[in-house]
Amino acid sequence: MLNPVQKISKTHSKFKCNECSDEYITNHYDAKKSPVGHLCSKCKSYDGYELNQAFLQKFFLYEPNTGKLITRLPAQNRPKGIIVGSKGSHGYLMTGIQGKNYLIHRLIWLYMTGSLPEQVDHIDHDRLNNKWDNLREVNSIDNVRNTGLSKNSTTKINGVSQRKDGSYRAYIMVNRKQIHLGVFSDLGDAIQARKDADIKYGFHSNHGN
Repeated sequence: MLNPVQKISKTHSKFKCNECSDEYITNHYDAKKSPVGHLCSKCKSYDGYELNQAFLQKFFLYEPNTGKLITRLPAQNRPKGIIVGSKGSHGYLMTGIQGKNYLIHRLIWLYMTGSLPEQVDHIDHDRLNNKWDNLREVNSIDNVRNTGLSKNSTTKINGVSQRKDGSYRAYIMVNRKQIHLGVFSDLGDAIQARKDADIKYGFHSNHGN
């Protein structure tokens, strides 16, 4: 809601900012059309703010149970109450802040913890699920140890392939090196060998699902 204080001319008026209470002059027709027209230029822009936990908590609201990041204050033509994020070509939600694009799940981690880790992993492999209990801090090695099923898998089991003679070979990739786990006539035995290796080398229980 606009708070006109004084009419300056036919097109311009003085308004009182709803956020900081400072007075500012602007075109009142443009201000009425803008979702952030009731804020002065200082409050409706992210400019001048450092991207940190305090900034995110000032301008956004994060819902841990839904994974949604929502505008707390209107700014940069974003009205209050808008769910932030659009799906990028990589499948993750992204948003623009201060002229740069950021991954939503990394902003959420900064919002909640005050720090940015090397990587943030989606435990269930759903890149759109940004619920707090689905995110975890990892390094590049740990992240590789919780990936989804390979699209090239013929057995639909990560680390198990079927040979031409009908037997099954089990293997695992650790630190970019393939470790042979054995050849088995029974698929179940090959799967068990891979599961045992997952535990031995510290792979996440959700790896390959």
